[in-house]
Amino acid sequence: MEEVELKKKSVKSAKSVKRHPKELFQDKVFLVSVIVLLAITICAIFAPYVSHYDPNKMFIQERLTPPIFLKGGTVKFILGTDGLGRDVLTRILYGLRNSLLIAFLSVAVIFGIGIFVGLLSGIYGKKVDSIIMTVADIQLSVPLLVVAIILLALVRPSVPMIILVLSIAGWPAYARGIRASVLSEKSKDYILAARIMGASPWRILRKYFLYSVFLSTVGFIVLEFGLMIIWEALLSFLGIGIQPPDVSLGTIMGDGLNYLVSAWWITTLPGIFIMIIVLCLSFMSRKLIRLLSPKAG
Repeated sequence: MEEVELKKKSVKSAKSVKRHPKELFQDKVFLVSVIVLLAITICAIFAPYVSHYDPNKMFIQERLTPPIFLKGGTVKFILGTDGLGRDVLTRILYGLRNSLLIAFLSVAVIFGIGIFVGLLSGIYGKKVDSIIMTVADIQLSVPLLVVAIILLALVRPSVPMIILVLSIAGWPAYARGIRASVLSEKSKDYILAARIMGASPWRILRKYFLYSVFLSTVGFIVLEFGLMIIWEALLSFLGIGIQPPDVSLGTIMGDGLNYLVSAWWITTLPGIFIMIIVLCLSFMSRKLIRLLSPKAG
């Protein structure tokens, strides 16, 4: 009898999920956000084809050329040049490549650690739960910027190190959220029925918990992606992130700090790109959370 009930629940869940993609893309804000993000991502990936300049090539005689929409602008440099005569559009495109890559890998590591630790803590509980949550609380008590300064001061900043720093700072929040989701699911009838039927903890985890955990966190993963872009830009802006000759949105903004009054576009335009990306991710996250949360099922 319990097996029949479990099958009914799984069929009901599958039916509820089938409508989600359709509802998502019926939302105009969500659709526009996806299109904008895809366009930015494609331009970043194919940066060498979008712009024929090298991001570090200098045109000294044309330094501080304004964007095309300002007086003195030229088609040659659509978004102007910086203090060393480098094309701002080209540097933004190449900076987006690094920023998006770091954000994607950081979120992947954070989610991987968070889901493993959270499930382990929620399923086994007691001593395991106490140890894991104590470590998470200690980690949460240390600001990300402090962790970044300590780690990146000891080792030369690089892409792997930045990903490590962001992952260390991000996993505790995910682990706690997933643990809460598991504890909520553990008391439900279909989980109790599976235990009575002799299912092992790992079988229950694989067949029942992973699905519900994914639905409850996918929206927050999208939001976290935006936060990682902001944090990476901040670290690079402070000089402890991506190092020259590599470029990121944060380094471009840092390079333009001394020209903020006379050449505001160097710092402002990368910031506008960050704002657009984060806003799109925020709109997508809100829609995903509303549709894919357990309560929405």
